[in-house]
Amino acid sequence: MKVKKKRLSTAVRKEQIKDMILKILFEEGKNKLTTKYIAQRLHLSEGALFRHFSGKSDMFESILDDVIVQLLGTLKEIAITELLPDKKLEEFICFTLSYLYKNKGITLLIFTEASEKDDTKLKQKLEYIYRQQKVLFKKIVWEGIRAGIWQKQTNVDALATLYMGIPVTMNLEILLHEQDCQLDKFCNDMKDIILKILA
Repeated sequence: MKVKKKRLSTAVRKEQIKDMILKILFEEGKNKLTTKYIAQRLHLSEGALFRHFSGKSDMFESILDDVIVQLLGTLKEIAITELLPDKKLEEFICFTLSYLYKNKGITLLIFTEASEKDDTKLKQKLEYIYRQQKVLFKKIVWEGIRAGIWQKQTNVDALATLYMGIPVTMNLEILLHEQDCQLDKFCNDMKDIILKILA
């Protein structure tokens, strides 16, 4: 007698699809990112994918929605805590890097799919994520300047732009030297550089 497989909920299946997209993108590259191949890796039919998402853009949008909730939501909480600005900055940087390390394909998704395609919704979400990270980072820095912890002459906008390059650099480190990439060390090194600029 054949045992019938338990059908997974839509929410669980959607998470599996999004996780597989990030895995394929990081491990095999964007050329492999077809709905047929995603379905094959999940042992599903292509039609099963389309029961959960209307197409690849819908899948990508859903991943960026997760970034907004999970990454930006936590960064906002960090930015409004009662911690001292230097501790907030440390948590802010290290949470961002640990989130992106855990979800390795997100940076690649943002820079390959969202930025290359003429997809207004994806670009709007990308712009929102980018802008909000900078706003929250600058909030913490201004708080430290007002408290007299950091120097007033700091070009906060330029520093925020520099900060936004850190996740891209980490992604390159992972791609090129995944076995040697030590998240804690990388986080501490980047935090120390930012704090030295502010001192």
